[in-house]
Amino acid sequence: MRKLLMMFFAISIASLELFAQGRTVTGKVTDENGEVLSGVTVSEIGGNGKAITNDAGLYSIQVGANTSALRFTFVGFLELDVRIASRNSADVSMNRESNSLSEVVVVGYGVQQKKAFTGSASKIDAKEFSQLVTPSVDRQLAGRAAGVQVVSSGGDAGTPARIRIRGINSVTGNQSPLIVVDGVPFITGNLAAATNSNALGDINPNDIENIEVLKDGSATAIYGSRAANGVILITTKKGDKSGRMKINYDATYGFISPFKTYDLLNNEQFVQIANEKRTNQGLTGWAALGDKTYDWQKIVMNQNVLNMQQNLSFSGGTAKSTYFFSLNYSDQKGVLISNQNKAYRIRFNFDNEINKYVKLGNNLTLSRQIDNDQNNGSNALSGGVASALRKLPNVNPYNPGNPTGFNIRFPALNQVGLGPNTNPVDDNYTNPAFTLTNNTYASDKLRVNNNLYVEISPVKGLKIRSAFNFDFLNDYSYLSWTPIHGDGFSSRGYVYNASIQYQRMVWQNYMNYNKSFAGGHNMYLTAGHEVQEDNSKSVSGALQQISDPFFQQKNVISGSGALQFAGGGYNMSGFHSLFARLNYDFQSKYFIQGSVRRDGQSSLAPDNRYGLFPGGSAGWRVSEEGFWKNNAFLNNTFNDVKLKGSYAVVGNQLG
Repeated sequence: MRKLLMMFFAISIASLELFAQGRTVTGKVTDENGEVLSGVTVSEIGGNGKAITNDAGLYSIQVGANTSALRFTFVGFLELDVRIASRNSADVSMNRESNSLSEVVVVGYGVQQKKAFTGSASKIDAKEFSQLVTPSVDRQLAGRAAGVQVVSSGGDAGTPARIRIRGINSVTGNQSPLIVVDGVPFITGNLAAATNSNALGDINPNDIENIEVLKDGSATAIYGSRAANGVILITTKKGDKSGRMKINYDATYGFISPFKTYDLLNNEQFVQIANEKRTNQGLTGWAALGDKTYDWQKIVMNQNVLNMQQNLSFSGGTAKSTYFFSLNYSDQKGVLISNQNKAYRIRFNFDNEINKYVKLGNNLTLSRQIDNDQNNGSNALSGGVASALRKLPNVNPYNPGNPTGFNIRFPALNQVGLGPNTNPVDDNYTNPAFTLTNNTYASDKLRVNNNLYVEISPVKGLKIRSAFNFDFLNDYSYLSWTPIHGDGFSSRGYVYNASIQYQRMVWQNYMNYNKSFAGGHNMYLTAGHEVQEDNSKSVSGALQQISDPFFQQKNVISGSGALQFAGGGYNMSGFHSLFARLNYDFQSKYFIQGSVRRDGQSSLAPDNRYGLFPGGSAGWRVSEEGFWKNNAFLNNTFNDVKLKGSYAVVGNQLG
């Protein structure tokens, strides 16, 4: 009993001592107008205590007995240190920073305050297009950043948009910008074997927080040999530190129709002109009036077809860890009746501060895109649009008397039925209503992109980051031409299958060091190392002279065709880089930036494998000079004026 009592007293005394060592401080945080601020980080100066204000602006933080001050930080507001001495409560008011000065610019391997940035960049807020029905973000960049030209090629839902930053920078080489997602170069482009497919569509546009477009050499030089066409930096959403889970669901619907179609001859006009041509040649007319005018464009193109996307996301966190989880389903149709893009996308972003020295996180993307396309070639006899424009307006696309239900001259000829005419359409263009319905161009793509990082902060101002990214994409493509009519008529049916795998591994190790010195001197240093390995492999098979249309079933079937073909390929390449950047400014008035990158690419000859890409820029904030501030007109008219210039050498990577 005595031992139990002694243990009880010992535990009690220890508990009292621990209780005496700490205390709780509470309060409310507002802005200069008295509005409550939610999500403000409250930290103990000289200790590890942290808290986040709730929706009412209230906080409660555990601090040490000797803690004398708290620090309040919030994006867009000036950092505030408040002395609390022995108080147990403290209400504070935070002042906003000027938006133009406090805004940060995402640059390669870090961020920089806009007021100190001496390159050329444009920031795009994803909220501008988050409610638009779009299969990929590249379609929505048009008109949102100066110097960025975006053109959507055709009306296919899955076709990548053509992006040009400050014009065309190469005659024969690649002209597309480098796309970087959450700090890692992202595989983009049309990667399917049988359809138009956009790899950037694996990123749900609703998951994007912001987009930064780096345009001039000094801004892009940190990416060296891949920067000649500009760089687009995409940052995805993170969780917040409010301590409460936020659930968001939105569904967006739209309708697609051709904005404008070609103005063509009607039934009567066509017959008149066609026969006049023959009469002028001394020949007998061959065209006759049909029962009505048939608009082939309306037959092959979608009219007010529903497009939709649905998003469900969960986000939240605490002072030390945050998470963002989203689910997306998208169903987009193109202009042609056979064109469709379906996407299923999952994202999970997680960040955790283990202690004040170590932080780790992971960004995971899972996606599946299913594309259905067609032969849209402008010169192909079975091209959907080209063929529809050549069809005769007095000929019915359908024929109930034909076993297929379409107006075709099978099995004798690969032609459209004559209708009331005595001659077929010129050049024997086939019936697009039949080919769009019966031919298949399909692609099923699966993608896993995972980015894991660890960040260490051993001393104030220094952050060391190591990140490993694994990107895996598999495309399963299938193409089938029916032997009855169209492209497959001459080969008596054609089936093609291909499976392509793309894999990229990127390992980045870099540090950012920020230091301020007495007298207004500020320095920001970035230096690092990056290794990238890409490989792709493919296998394909094809059949001609299909024994029966039954065997055209989404896959090559052995023995179903008289002629069989097989093929495959393999490619592997490596990329090795060293890079550094130094930013210096004096009293937020004079700025100098210098960067250099050394890139090595395995696909080049050994003597030409490495290249050096330097860049530099300088800026002067004239509006911070005394003569400007003392001039009422200048100061009130232009509150922030900066002169800047830059020079850089960048490259256009081949392969």
